[in-house]
Amino acid sequence: MLSVPSLEHLTQLQTKLEQSPLKFKAIYEPDEPYNGQITAIGIQPVLKSVGRKYLSCLPLLKDSQIYGRLAKSYSAAAAEVGESRPSSPTIQGEVI
Repeated sequence: MLSVPSLEHLTQLQTKLEQSPLKFKAIYEPDEPYNGQITAIGIQPVLKSVGRKYLSCLPLLKDSQIYGRLAKSYSAAAAEVGESRPSSPTIQGEVI
C-alpha cells in the first residue's frame, strides 16, 4: 500500500494516472464529511518495471507518518464499538 500526504497529492496522482497506461479506479466517499471527495485509488497489479515510472515517488504506507496515525485511529474506533479490531472497509463499483 502506498500513501500520499494530502488530498491535493491524491488528486494530482489521479491526473497522472489518467495520462498513463495503468488501469485504476478512483474511490469516492459519498457520506459526510467527505461528500463525494476522492479518498483512495485502486491500481490494477502491474509489473514492477511498468508501475515504477508512475508510482516510485510514493512512499510505502508502513514507512510514512500516516501509518502510525491510522493505526491509532483504527484502534480507537474499534474500542468505541467494542471490537478487538475494526471491520474492513468495502469498495463498491466496477472491479478492474
